[in-house]
Amino acid sequence: MSYKTLLMFALVAAWPTAGTAQQPRPHDYVATATSVVLARSASLSRRDARAMIIRRPQSPMHIIVLTNEATPTDLAAAMAALLRVRRASGDTLRAEQRAWITDVERRRARPTREALAAASRDLQRLQSAESMLIPGLGTLPVTLIDGRMGPDRR
Repeated sequence: MSYKTLLMFALVAAWPTAGTAQQPRPHDYVATATSVVLARSASLSRRDARAMIIRRPQSPMHIIVLTNEATPTDLAAAMAALLRVRRASGDTLRAEQRAWITDVERRRARPTREALAAASRDLQRLQSAESMLIPGLGTLPVTLIDGRMGPDRR
């Protein structure tokens, strides 16, 4: 299945556009526990952060919100942090969790060349992504990362 087809099934069919009156329900989303939704925002609630990781009990379960200034290192650090917390605590959540990638986490991150290349490609796709509604965050440009998160850990 092509990337565009996967993205269409996971995002376009699942999320209504901003002009749609119907509000999405958690079970309307197609993204799985092993998918990550990437979104871009002009700013985050913490000024010192370029990335925010959101884990939710409902779909989309994993969201990484990046600022316009985010670099491949920021995204690679966020992906690594998300993988670590999934390994440590699994995917069954009772409440939403948020974490921010700041200068401290960026300096601590030691992404591989492969991780930086993948993050660079993901950021390029995000630059031309269409905007979609993410409940609790608003309408943001989004794209989907699938297949790099490992098995479902419920």
